Amino acid sequence: MKKNKIALLSALVLLGALALGACKKDTETTEATSQETTAAESTTAAAAAEELITVPEKPDNYGSVTLGEYKGLEINVLTTSVSEEEIESELNYMLSIYPSREEITDRTVEYGDIVNIDYTGKKDGVAFEGGTDTGFDLEIGSGRFIEGFEDGLVGAAKGETKDLNLVFPVEYHNADLAGAAVVFTVTVNGIYKEIPAELTDAWVEKTTEGRMKTVEEYRADTRSSMEENKKISSESAAREEVLKKSIENATFEVAPEALEYEKASQIFQIQTMSMGQAMTFEDFASMYGMTKEELEADIAKYAEDLIKRKLVVEEVVKAEGLTVGDAEYAYLEQMQGQPIDAIRETYGEELVEEVAREYMVTSFLLENAKKTEVESITAE
Repeated sequence: MKKNKIALLSALVLLGALALGACKKDTETTEATSQETTAAESTTAAAAAEELITVPEKPDNYGSVTLGEYKGLEINVLTTSVSEEEIESELNYMLSIYPSREEITDRTVEYGDIVNIDYTGKKDGVAFEGGTDTGFDLEIGSGRFIEGFEDGLVGAAKGETKDLNLVFPVEYHNADLAGAAVVFTVTVNGIYKEIPAELTDAWVEKTTEGRMKTVEEYRADTRSSMEENKKISSESAAREEVLKKSIENATFEVAPEALEYEKASQIFQIQTMSMGQAMTFEDFASMYGMTKEELEADIAKYAEDLIKRKLVVEEVVKAEGLTVGDAEYAYLEQMQGQPIDAIRETYGEELVEEVAREYMVTSFLLENAKKTEVESITAE
């Protein structure tokens, strides 16, 4: 499991910008929510910067490879069909994450309620940045706000406005508010209970914001989405499997300078990525239950595997006279959602061509493979 984790993380560092779309973290927070300490982040990032490895110049020679069997390989591919049971499971999951709400009008706020509130936080009578919001939904007892905020709303009625005299934690990330006495003026706009949702036309229209209006539409869309996701997953696994078998069937002479370069490159990438997460390289290793030395050993193995992967791809290109064309660039454009020229501008010609060639080669290998459709594949 360790090597799989490191291989995945390293691959994401190297090719992730092309292979995955950017994932934007939800940043809707307030000064009343808990945050990581900025000062600690800066200190740790500085410590990580001091240990950055020196990456040698990329060598021209990565070694040599003698291809074994790479056409007509027998592989299993995951089925892309979706059963009724799978659809029902997905629908039930969606109902669970989009529950219905029932407004409570006959009592005051209790723990577990959802309250819709307007609030303004003031220190010494002056509203502070990030301490004001309107129409905010808060689950009482969730611990999202500083101590005393949620407790102070228990017993409040709809339409009631309360002044909450609170104190920020002394370790709070904002030095201006750390340990400070403040007053939150909070108005309760409504009190709600979440109840299990039912798959109705009304729920569908509300959940999809009018994009779909009936259960039949939603069910069909769910099936289509699940089939598409399975198709993508199946194809990705099949490409990896057919390339893996081609590598296993080949023999290699890996250039030591290439191994040194790739290992250093991966360590450097992980170090810089760790800095962004306020970690050192050793912290990163510890997060995966490894020592620094164990992590370096895993990276060395991954670097060797990466070199073999590149050698096989390039050798198949030569052996079959393959040329990157419109299909490969269209794949990159679809994956990134932007024109190929923009992708080259962002990631560089070398990386773009490397990804395009691997896609081209795995397409060729799949076309020439003997495929058997299966319900599941057991990981080795």
